Amino acid sequence: MLIGHQNIVDYLKKSVEKNAVSHAYLFSGPKSVGKSAVALEFAKTLLCPASRDLAKRDKKIVENCHWFCGECESCQAASNNSHPDMLIVKPDEGGVIAVSKIRDLRAKLNLSPYLGVYQAAIIEEAEKMNKEAANTLLKTLEEPRGDKIIILISSEPKSVLPTILSRVYNLKFNLVPADLIEKEIENAAAKSNLAASGIGRLSAEKKKEIARLCDGRPGLALAYFFDEEKSRNRQKRLEEFLKLISADNNERLRYAEILAKGGENIEEILGYWTDFFRDLMFFHLNFPEKIKSAVFQKELAVLSQKYPVEKAARLMRLISDVDFMVCRTNTSPQLALEVLVLAL
Repeated sequence: MLIGHQNIVDYLKKSVEKNAVSHAYLFSGPKSVGKSAVALEFAKTLLCPASRDLAKRDKKIVENCHWFCGECESCQAASNNSHPDMLIVKPDEGGVIAVSKIRDLRAKLNLSPYLGVYQAAIIEEAEKMNKEAANTLLKTLEEPRGDKIIILISSEPKSVLPTILSRVYNLKFNLVPADLIEKEIENAAAKSNLAASGIGRLSAEKKKEIARLCDGRPGLALAYFFDEEKSRNRQKRLEEFLKLISADNNERLRYAEILAKGGENIEEILGYWTDFFRDLMFFHLNFPEKIKSAVFQKELAVLSQKYPVEKAARLMRLISDVDFMVCRTNTSPQLALEVLVLAL
């Protein structure tokens, strides 16, 4: 499901029509903004024989914003994640793309396409390639072949090897307006007859709340729409956070230890903390429509005395630094989190 980014969609469609596809792309932009969704649609288009003759394709398919027929052997295989020419690389459980994965990708790219004229490789979270993996990919980018298309996806392009950046065409994805996200998800729910899942029963106020929560990121909006547990988990984590900032130092340090050793999604939790201080800043500046955690209005009013704008902004920067250290470096998660919780 594609929401927004029409300029990028149009550019990629035209590049396929004109047979002017680059050998390598970087889709860069915030997390959950739609980079992977566009990459998958683009890859399916490259692999679909009908996509290169768009003018003759069924009008209904074009109006539904698909770039491919959806019916041929290639499209069916791609939809089932079994296409031999669609190669997807993701970080391992440790959050790293090891050199073995890139070597395996290179070996597959040395083969001829099985079903069509292209092979399409998508590398998710490309900034998580270790140095050896990045250098191995660089060898492939230095020897471009017309039938091999590589798409790097990254929310942190500055962490990608500069020599790789110089060899890819960068398409920058921006945040999507909240009203467009709300409208498109309502349309999709109606077309897909998803009222039974609860989506169709959401009030207009709830839909606006979800659009506000996702902060311009369609992927996150979809997650909140389809997974009620995600909303409950967010509230639970914020309630824990409110207890934490009123706790003594011993309790704070115990919480940091539990968080570091408990297998929690630290990046997600720190994101909730950032959201809370962001809400505090908007509370101070009298922008209630921008506050994500409206359910905590009373708490925001009380804590606004403890956290003036400058302190809230400083803590947001500290959370961002700790997030980077914990998720992108070899820094001890417990040590970094201890520094953070004591500063709250």
